[in-house]
Formats: sequence, structure tokens, C-alpha cells
Amino acid sequence: MKIIHITDTHLMPAGETLYGLDPSARLKRVLDDVVQSQADADLVVLTGDLTQDGNPLAYAQLGKLLADLPMPVRLLLGNHDARENFRAAFPAHP
Repeated sequence: MKIIHITDTHLMPAGETLYGLDPSARLKRVLDDVVQSQADADLVVLTGDLTQDGNPLAYAQLGKLLADLPMPVRLLLGNHDARENFRAAFPAHP
């Protein structure tokens, strides 16, 4: 079984930066590389901190970025995440 592990994405709402960097753009590059070079992976696991501050718009951005992955995804929260906002954005996620 091949598992891709990505951690501490600290996403912000689309277009916002963190310490001068765009976490969404950086995650998109990582996910594009996963699709290009690791498309045979059985699972992608993202571990927290998924967002910087649990912002609902950041979870919406995460959903958009993950939408086109060809393999299953599992998300695990970190201390910067907000469980209620996560559940609202990913109601079907185990």
C-alpha cells in the first residue's frame, strides 16, 4: 500500500498569505506533483494543522484543492483547526 502523507498545510482563505507565502498555492503545487508522479498511491493523508486558524473559507479552499485527486483522502485535525468548521465543510468525512 502506498500512502502519501502531507502535513501542516496551515491554509488560509483563497488569496491570503501567511508570513509572505501563499499556503494554497504551495499545497496546489504539492498536489499537482502527487497526481503527476504518485498517481498510483492508494491514499493521501493530510494531517493538521490543515488551516492556520480554522477559518471556514480555508476549509472551503481545502475542499477545492482536493476535489480532483484521483485517490481517496483522509484528513486529521491539528491544534490550529476548528472541529465545527471542519465538520461543516466536510460533513461526509469520517
